Amino acid sequence: MSSLFTLIETGEGCGRIISKFCEGPGGNIWIGSDDGGLSFYNPRTGDYRHVVIDERNPALNIHALTVDGYWLWVGTYGNGLYRVDLRNRQVRHFNRHGTGLDNLDVYSVYRDSRGQLWIGTKMGICRYDDATETVSCAVSLGHNSDVVDICEDTQGHLWFASLGKGLIRYGFDEDEFTHFSYDSRYGLLICELPCRRGRCAVDRNATAPGSAATILRRIRSPGNSMHCRTAIALCSRLSGMAANCG
Repeated sequence: MSSLFTLIETGEGCGRIISKFCEGPGGNIWIGSDDGGLSFYNPRTGDYRHVVIDERNPALNIHALTVDGYWLWVGTYGNGLYRVDLRNRQVRHFNRHGTGLDNLDVYSVYRDSRGQLWIGTKMGICRYDDATETVSCAVSLGHNSDVVDICEDTQGHLWFASLGKGLIRYGFDEDEFTHFSYDSRYGLLICELPCRRGRCAVDRNATAPGSAATILRRIRSPGNSMHCRTAIALCSRLSGMAANCG
């Protein structure tokens, strides 16, 4: 290994197929694996050990890890969602029994700037209610959607990345989800919105020099059905672009 990298050997009983990791309070690192569940690493002391949060399933298949204050959210394949209190290691398990979580394959967890906790599953996108400690479905995307990542841009839009359903944006002001997909006919990243005069799309090859935005161009839709398709620029940060199609 070079001087820039240090190889850290896994502790006894810890998984070796590392899927997720995140930093917790005090600089400690929480590590999720496909084959050995949850582990804990203290970079100051070198302590690397297995942490059991479910006695019936000590080797959980972990696909999501998020530190949320003193809570650690652990999303798993097949066993739902766990919330670990890092102060006392008390665990709350969210499954189908009375929690509202209707799919046990959890791939992402994210707390937005408004305080809402979002959960991405194999079937869609869920919200967590802190007051009732229950989960509700925000939008169903169908089987094998696999919502693997969630982030928020500087304009307050939420973005959901999926393996099966493309890119989804949520706007708080409109309380709407917008689905973006690739159109092979035009080589464009587009989404469908109502419009009276054809549709708009983004030309990925017509980026203005020095600009993070990408140029919009209008495309006429055949027949009587007209749609406006508003594109987004995925640059150094994600931001939505609104097209005036009046």
